[in-house]
Amino acid sequence: MGLTMGMENPMHGKSFDPLHDLGAPLIHFDFTKVARTYRFPLKNTAQRTNDTIASSGALTNNAIRIKTGDAFSTTTFPDAGVVLIDNEYFSFSGYENLSGTDITQLNNVTRNIAGSISAHNAGVSINLVAGDYAGLFGGTPGSGEGLRDFSDWTTDELQLKNEGSAGGYIEIPSDPLARPEGYNGSGLGQLHRSCLKFDGSNDRMQLNSPITTTNGDFTVVFVQRPSGNPSSDAIIAGTTGGQNQIKINANAILIRCNKTGSANVFNQIKASNTTSYSVGSRGTPVDKGGSSSSFLDGQSEFLALVKEKNTIDEKEKVYLYDVQDLIGEDLLDSSGAGGNSGYPDNSANPTNTALQIEYIGAFSSNQSDYSGEIAVITIYDRALSTAEIALLQEHYDNLYPSLHHE
Repeated sequence: MGLTMGMENPMHGKSFDPLHDLGAPLIHFDFTKVARTYRFPLKNTAQRTNDTIASSGALTNNAIRIKTGDAFSTTTFPDAGVVLIDNEYFSFSGYENLSGTDITQLNNVTRNIAGSISAHNAGVSINLVAGDYAGLFGGTPGSGEGLRDFSDWTTDELQLKNEGSAGGYIEIPSDPLARPEGYNGSGLGQLHRSCLKFDGSNDRMQLNSPITTTNGDFTVVFVQRPSGNPSSDAIIAGTTGGQNQIKINANAILIRCNKTGSANVFNQIKASNTTSYSVGSRGTPVDKGGSSSSFLDGQSEFLALVKEKNTIDEKEKVYLYDVQDLIGEDLLDSSGAGGNSGYPDNSANPTNTALQIEYIGAFSSNQSDYSGEIAVITIYDRALSTAEIALLQEHYDNLYPSLHHE
């Protein structure tokens, strides 16, 4: 499959852009653009302040002291950034660590950069919200030198814009413990092409408003690397639990799509299913996995899932590609059992099969949490052709040398 079969790439001679060269996608999030930035610092558990803070005026020595025994660690805490106490946001630049890795004081603090200014008791929680690391820019850890002045930070910076035509944005949780990490230098997240790392526990991001494809034909593209043994790991999901979802189950990709959320339209497309549907098939899928072990386990993968209605027999079909091949094909099933037995000729013809997305990394109920790394999520509001999929395969294969090829 892909370009290995002699297909000429018409984009040779210029840089291929998946955001423009195949028509504008409905949704496009390239997390490599924001992963190693202040929006996604390393995880830091909330600690406690040492002193009372008055309801107005500058802080003593423009500093916030951290309570002994509740210190942040220099190994994960940024050198400049934003913290939240009650409902008041403070910027800081530099810190003191007088006892090893324990941070005892935040320096050069500016209060009330966002939120509401108020008095704060001693011993209340102080939460990291955003931050930059001096070591990434050749600076001295703890100094804040050469880093952004976060006194101009606003809560609008907790929004991650959708570059697709549907607009809108991801609402980044203000608590870093509830958002994925961006500073990941192994696996899919190499230093030159970073990504977001989801912990499989509570990392979930929500769109400001649900986005739905306009019809039953669509293409969903992921560049991702699940960790452990993926089972019920939701990459994306709609407003209502499992009614709209794309999820990794062992050696299968499960898709449920129904824009109203009133009933399941179901498909579980197995990478070991090499049977081809006789009408409108895109070819014979290549077997990439066994019945029990996951071909996705710990593998960096490009995955493209294409759903389209065959104009000959009016049946809904789903195709799954990796970075090289067509690796799965099946009919959509409205019975709730679907996707396990090949291509029954009497398969139902589901209706209302547009896909809705509102959550990334888990269901709305914070179940089926995804564990692993995600670099790209793109949804096209149409079924891309085999030739167009080949362009995407080559593009991401060049960007991510670690992508799985077997």
